[in-house]
Amino acid sequence: MWSVSNRPRDQQDGAADFSTKNGLDSEAEADAYSIAYLSAAGYADATAALVAVLSKLQYAETFGGMAGVGPTALMTHPYIDDRIDRAGKMHVEILPAELRYVGMEKDSVPLVVVTLTAKTSVEYKEAPSVGSLLPPTVVHEVRVLGTMEGLDELDRPIPLKFMTVSVGGRQFMLDNYEDTRIYPGAVIGFNAFAKQPASFGLIDFSSVSFAVPGVSVWKRLSEE
Repeated sequence: MWSVSNRPRDQQDGAADFSTKNGLDSEAEADAYSIAYLSAAGYADATAALVAVLSKLQYAETFGGMAGVGPTALMTHPYIDDRIDRAGKMHVEILPAELRYVGMEKDSVPLVVVTLTAKTSVEYKEAPSVGSLLPPTVVHEVRVLGTMEGLDELDRPIPLKFMTVSVGGRQFMLDNYEDTRIYPGAVIGFNAFAKQPASFGLIDFSSVSFAVPGVSVWKRLSEE
């Protein structure tokens, strides 16, 4: 259902960037993918399955609960407690197969196909920045997972920077903070997300666009 790049690992984006640590958002992304994969595989309660795995990691990380953990400000990964809390609250929706969009140049030459596969949403408390005296704030996060396919007409790698969706007649930007690159003849997974203080509401996937340099027209394949 989801695919990763078919390029060698040492040629994938960020694969050789050893100076970049895994951030907190990377762990949130990994947990969202886990729940989506488990749901697609038929698990009746995907969140409970991930919570069970994270609980085992927590036990091992703290040597059976005998050791504590360092201050949050010095961590590049969230506390396992926080991940368990988020995972237990996360909602996942496997999207219908027809949410496929073709991106074209102005002369109608098709370059890429984007398929949306799942959406996750969760409400949680986010810690303030280092040194801040403010209390944690409630955050609503929505994340859309999908795949991108570079067609034969694509002659260069191009990034997907963000996507826009319609919610209640308003446009929201979901950021693909990795700027995942689409390569000719390759299929690669991506995710785009946004956070805000209030719930997002129902996303209208009939009105979706993607920010990809060189692609000016988007059309749902089911509309052809």
